[in-house]
Amino acid sequence: MNERTVERTSTQREAHPNAAWTSRPLAVVVAIFVNIVILMIGRLVNGEFPVAKVGSDDQTIGYVPVILVTAIVGLIAWGLLVLLARTTSRPALIWIVIAIVIFLLSLTGPLGSGVGTSSKVVLFLLHIGAAIPIIPMMYRSAR
Repeated sequence: MNERTVERTSTQREAHPNAAWTSRPLAVVVAIFVNIVILMIGRLVNGEFPVAKVGSDDQTIGYVPVILVTAIVGLIAWGLLVLLARTTSRPALIWIVIAIVIFLLSLTGPLGSGVGTSSKVVLFLLHIGAAIPIIPMMYRSAR
Protein backbone atom coordinates (compact mmCIF):
# COMPACT_ATOMS: atom_id res chain seq x y z
CA MET A 1 0.00 0.00 0.00
CA ASN A 2 1.28 3.39 -0.81
CA GLU A 3 1.11 6.46 1.42
CA ARG A 4 -1.91 7.91 -0.38
CA THR A 5 -3.98 4.75 0.11
CA VAL A 6 -3.21 4.67 3.83
CA GLU A 7 -4.03 8.38 4.16
CA ARG A 8 -7.36 7.99 2.32
CA THR A 9 -8.32 4.92 4.38
CA SER A 10 -7.57 6.59 7.72
CA THR A 11 -9.42 9.75 6.64
CA GLN A 12 -12.46 7.71 5.64
CA ARG A 13 -12.47 5.98 9.03
CA GLU A 14 -12.28 9.30 10.83
CA ALA A 15 -15.08 10.81 8.74
CA HIS A 16 -17.46 7.90 9.40
CA PRO A 17 -18.62 8.95 12.90
CA ASN A 18 -19.33 12.48 11.69
CA ALA A 19 -21.36 11.09 8.79
CA ALA A 20 -23.41 9.03 11.26
CA TRP A 21 -24.19 12.06 13.39
CA THR A 22 -25.44 14.00 10.38
CA SER A 23 -27.36 11.23 8.59
CA ARG A 24 -29.24 9.99 11.66
CA PRO A 25 -30.94 13.27 12.55
CA LEU A 26 -31.51 13.82 8.83
CA ALA A 27 -33.32 10.47 8.69
CA VAL A 28 -35.67 11.61 11.47
CA VAL A 29 -36.31 14.98 9.80
CA VAL A 30 -36.96 13.36 6.42
CA ALA A 31 -39.38 10.87 8.01
CA ILE A 32 -41.28 13.72 9.68
CA PHE A 33 -41.44 15.64 6.39
CA VAL A 34 -42.62 12.56 4.46
CA ASN A 35 -45.32 11.88 7.03
CA ILE A 36 -46.54 15.48 6.97
CA VAL A 37 -46.87 15.22 3.19
CA ILE A 38 -48.70 11.88 3.46
CA LEU A 39 -51.08 13.36 6.03
CA MET A 40 -51.69 16.46 3.88
CA ILE A 41 -52.45 14.37 0.80
CA GLY A 42 -54.64 12.01 2.81
CA ARG A 43 -56.59 14.95 4.17
CA LEU A 44 -56.99 16.47 0.71
CA VAL A 45 -58.20 13.19 -0.78
CA ASN A 46 -60.50 12.21 2.11
CA GLY A 47 -61.54 15.66 3.27
CA GLU A 48 -60.58 14.85 6.86
CA PHE A 49 -57.76 13.58 9.03
CA PRO A 50 -57.53 9.84 9.65
CA VAL A 51 -59.27 8.49 12.74
CA ALA A 52 -57.98 5.67 14.93
CA LYS A 53 -59.70 3.77 17.70
CA VAL A 54 -57.68 4.27 20.89
CA GLY A 55 -59.18 2.22 23.68
CA SER A 56 -62.90 2.89 23.45
CA ASP A 57 -62.49 6.37 21.93
CA ASP A 58 -61.99 7.54 18.37
CA GLN A 59 -58.99 9.83 18.03
CA THR A 60 -58.34 12.14 15.08
CA ILE A 61 -54.72 11.90 13.96
CA GLY A 62 -53.56 15.41 13.09
CA TYR A 63 -50.20 17.02 12.43
CA VAL A 64 -48.93 17.27 16.01
CA PRO A 65 -49.37 13.58 16.87
CA VAL A 66 -47.81 12.56 13.54
CA ILE A 67 -44.80 14.81 14.08
CA LEU A 68 -44.32 13.72 17.71
CA VAL A 69 -44.73 10.01 17.11
CA THR A 70 -42.48 10.04 14.05
CA ALA A 71 -39.80 11.96 15.97
CA ILE A 72 -40.05 9.62 18.97
CA VAL A 73 -39.81 6.52 16.78
CA GLY A 74 -36.80 7.99 14.97
CA LEU A 75 -35.06 8.88 18.23
CA ILE A 76 -35.71 5.42 19.66
CA ALA A 77 -34.27 3.85 16.50
CA TRP A 78 -31.23 6.12 16.77
CA GLY A 79 -30.78 5.36 20.47
CA LEU A 80 -30.99 1.62 19.87
CA LEU A 81 -28.38 1.90 17.14
CA VAL A 82 -26.02 3.82 19.44
CA LEU A 83 -26.57 1.26 22.22
CA LEU A 84 -25.89 -1.66 19.88
CA ALA A 85 -22.76 0.04 18.52
CA ARG A 86 -21.40 0.26 22.05
CA THR A 87 -22.35 -3.23 23.16
CA THR A 88 -22.15 -5.56 20.14
CA SER A 89 -19.69 -6.41 17.41
CA ARG A 90 -22.32 -6.31 14.62
CA PRO A 91 -24.62 -3.40 15.43
CA ALA A 92 -25.79 -2.76 11.85
CA LEU A 93 -26.94 -6.33 11.30
CA ILE A 94 -28.69 -6.62 14.66
CA TRP A 95 -30.30 -3.20 14.27
CA ILE A 96 -31.63 -3.83 10.75
CA VAL A 97 -33.23 -7.12 11.84
CA ILE A 98 -34.88 -5.45 14.84
CA ALA A 99 -35.98 -2.45 12.76
CA ILE A 100 -37.58 -4.57 10.03
CA VAL A 101 -39.37 -6.82 12.52
CA ILE A 102 -40.74 -3.84 14.47
CA PHE A 103 -41.78 -2.11 11.24
CA LEU A 104 -43.65 -5.19 10.01
CA LEU A 105 -45.36 -5.61 13.38
CA SER A 106 -46.29 -1.91 13.40
CA LEU A 107 -48.22 -2.34 10.17
CA THR A 108 -50.84 -4.36 12.03
CA GLY A 109 -51.73 -1.29 14.13
CA PRO A 110 -53.40 0.77 11.39
CA LEU A 111 -55.25 -2.24 10.09
CA GLY A 112 -56.76 -2.92 13.50
CA SER A 113 -57.26 0.59 14.84
CA GLY A 114 -58.06 2.65 11.74
CA VAL A 115 -61.71 3.74 11.61
CA GLY A 116 -62.79 3.21 8.02
CA THR A 117 -60.84 2.22 4.95
CA SER A 118 -59.46 5.68 4.18
CA SER A 119 -58.09 6.06 7.72
CA LYS A 120 -56.52 2.61 7.57
CA VAL A 121 -54.82 3.45 4.27
CA VAL A 122 -53.46 6.80 5.49
CA LEU A 123 -52.27 5.34 8.81
CA PHE A 124 -50.67 2.42 6.97
CA LEU A 125 -48.87 4.86 4.66
CA LEU A 126 -47.68 6.91 7.65
CA HIS A 127 -45.93 3.82 9.03
CA ILE A 128 -44.29 3.23 5.66
CA GLY A 129 -43.43 6.94 5.43
CA ALA A 130 -41.48 6.74 8.66
CA ALA A 131 -39.72 3.48 7.82
CA ILE A 132 -38.57 4.34 4.31
CA PRO A 133 -36.09 7.06 5.34
CA ILE A 134 -35.26 5.88 8.86
CA ILE A 135 -34.34 2.25 8.20
CA PRO A 136 -31.95 2.62 5.25
CA MET A 137 -30.38 5.92 6.33
CA MET A 138 -29.62 4.73 9.84
CA TYR A 139 -28.47 1.33 8.63
CA ARG A 140 -25.99 2.95 6.24
CA SER A 141 -24.72 5.17 9.05
CA ALA A 142 -23.90 2.11 11.17
CA ARG A 143 -21.85 0.23 8.59
